Amino acid sequence: MKGKHSRQIGNLLNKRDLSHLEHKVTQLRRINQSFQAILPAEFKGKCEVANLKEQELVIGTEIHTLATRLNLMLPSLIQTLRTQGHGYISKGKVIILGQKTGFEKAYWTAEKPDIQTLERLKNQCDE
Repeated sequence: MKGKHSRQIGNLLNKRDLSHLEHKVTQLRRINQSFQAILPAEFKGKCEVANLKEQELVIGTEIHTLATRLNLMLPSLIQTLRTQGHGYISKGKVIILGQKTGFEKAYWTAEKPDIQTLERLKNQCDE
């Protein structure tokens, strides 16, 4: 038998907006896995897929010199990703992550939202 919280989470995840977000997160994780696999060893763990918007792949790093090198490599990295099944990516850019951009590394380590976050999102959708 499902508990009260399980039913509430299930109801929230049935909402179209949240299922769209879940799909987006899954897509970004899949692209990032492919991206990490094709990176040179010295780049691994120092940059990651930050977003995919309108076929543009956004790569984030906190290291300025790495961003410059990534920008030079980006066309060939994107071509490799396209041949590996990510054909919807047509261009890319590299951004510098850090305090000025407001990016938080915790975003990438969060596996699933807690019940309070889901309830807050539900309330925002209902308003």
